[in-house]
Parts: sequence; structure tokens; C-alpha cells
Amino acid sequence: MRIALDITAAVRPKRTGIGWYTAHLVRELPALLGPDDRLLACARLSRWKHRAQRPGLDDPRVSQRWFQGVIGPLGRPDVFHGPDARLPEWERWPLVATVHDVFSLLSDEFANDQFRSHKKSRYHDIARRARRVIFPSDAARRDFLERFPEVEPHAAVVPQGVSPEFVPVAPERVAEVRTRLKLPGRYALYVGEVSVRKNLPGMARGLQAANVGLPWVWVGADSFGAAEIVAEVKGIAGVEVVRPGYVAFADLPAVYSGASVVTFVTHHEGFGIPAIEGMACGVPVVVSDRGALPEVAGGCALEAAPDDSGAIGAAVRRIVEDPALAADLRARGLARAAGFTWARTARETLEEYRRALA
Repeated sequence: MRIALDITAAVRPKRTGIGWYTAHLVRELPALLGPDDRLLACARLSRWKHRAQRPGLDDPRVSQRWFQGVIGPLGRPDVFHGPDARLPEWERWPLVATVHDVFSLLSDEFANDQFRSHKKSRYHDIARRARRVIFPSDAARRDFLERFPEVEPHAAVVPQGVSPEFVPVAPERVAEVRTRLKLPGRYALYVGEVSVRKNLPGMARGLQAANVGLPWVWVGADSFGAAEIVAEVKGIAGVEVVRPGYVAFADLPAVYSGASVVTFVTHHEGFGIPAIEGMACGVPVVVSDRGALPEVAGGCALEAAPDDSGAIGAAVRRIVEDPALAADLRARGLARAAGFTWARTARETLEEYRRALA
């Protein structure tokens, strides 16, 4: 089997979540290939200027390829996978797509009209042409099938993973990263984009209600509605936000490990990797009680409604003031996170390629 994997999302200097998902897939798949299998790591020509950022691959069964528009990649693939909810214009080979979430269709508040229209067009295309559609959680699958029920026979859930680098980090390393990034000695942590969907003002009011004196570190780039979000959070008394800017992947495990609690009480997630990364680093996590987060956390994090600042605050306060609870969440979180590996993601994704061919 010759697999074409679109790695465009990973070909950029600062990867987002989908970029990392793609990078991990292309790194894990080669170890699972049979002697007659080949992997074509394909990027759109629009990323040519960032070609140095392509994931490094040292395997004779992997080839780098380019494609654009109606021009497909060289190498005669048997199946093509679009891991960023985007399919190529042609239909020469069976198509597989990953849909991470459909948040833009759930509410008019989470994205502008142009973004929603663009995403809806892509989802219609996937529903029409993809032989297999992969979702990172059953919650994401249900959201999509409510709008495109015809996809149900072709839908599969393949959970995402946690990089092996995300483990509890030694105090010395945590101290070095904290000093270099100018982080406070104790802090709550949020990792993710600054956008309306992420409920940062709601979490800020929760920290205000908790009244535990923790500065709040944000790691993530500005996105939809960021300026208004930053202004609103600044107006919430008793909440000190620290933004270290872009944090290198190598430093993230130490940033997680130095936190007292990870706050991820967002309005909607298709999976929620920061919650699992926090657990993998041995940090208690507070998540939303909706979307995919309860499914992903598996009872190993405290849950709160995103529109209930009192509940968010109570959860944070319980973790900070109850060492026994915090220790229990750390232990259960570590065990839960151990089940989410990129090797598993790649293995189950490879099975979806075979199903697409069948």
C-alpha cells in the first residue's frame, strides 16, 4: 500500500495542534509499514517557503512530495489522507479525512461568518467524497453526524496521543525554565489559543472566585476575538495574567510540571490535548463538563460548567487547598494519560487506510 499523507499543517515554524497531530502521524507511521508499504509525505506548494520546517524523516520507505490544486503528488498512492479536514481537488485515489471538531457550526460566537462558511464547505466535501472519516473522540463524531448523518457508516474514532516528552520534570529543570521565561514561583496554567471558544474570561472569573492567589500563565497565540478577551480579563480584579509568549516544545513539559493546576474549562473541544498533557506531567487538571473533555479525562480531572464561575473556582480551590485530592488527581491523571500514545493513533489510523481501500 502506498499512502499519501498531507503534512502541510506541520510545515510551519510554529505548529498548532493540528500541525503537531500531523507531525506525530508522519513520524510514527513508518515503524508500522510492511515491507511493501510506502509513505509519501506530501505538502502543498503554498508552503514551499517553509520547506525547511518539514518533519525530518530518515526511512527508505518514506518520500517527500509536493502537490497543489489539480496536480497530485508523484508516486502513485493508493490512498490519500487529509489530516486537517481538507481534501485535494482530485479524486484519483480513495480519500481519508480527519475532522477534529465542528465548533464553528455549533455557535455563531466562536468564529466569523467567513470562517464558518469555509469550514462548512469543507465538511460538506468530506461528507460527499471521503471513504473514511476519522474523529479524535466520540463527542466529535456525534457532533459531525448530527449535521451529516450519511457519514455514519464511514466514521471512526481514533484518539490522539501525548508525546513521550510530556512527563513530570525534575525540579531543577522546572526552575531553569521558570527563570528563563520569567514565570512566577506558583501559578495556574492555561495552554491553547486565545479565542472566544476557549472561555478565558469565564476561567478568569473562576480564578477570581477561587481566591487562592495564583497568577495565571497563558501559553498560546492570539486568535478569534483575542483583543476583546484580553481587555475583559484585565478588568477582572484579582486575576494576574502572565504571558511568556511563544514557548518552545522542549520547554512545555517543564512549564506544565511547574503549575499547581491546569485550567481547561473551555466551551467546546473535539479532543483537548492540553488536558492530557497536563495529566501526563503529573498536574491536577480542571476541565469543562461538555464536549469531548469528560470523555478524554475519563474521571481523572475535576469538571465544571464553563458558564459557572463559582464551580470553576470551587474546583481550583479544592485542588490548591486539599493536598490529598491533588495527589489523587496526579496519580489517576498519570495513569489515564499513559493510554494515549501517538503510536496507538498511528496504528489505528493505518487500519482506517486499509478500510478505505477495502
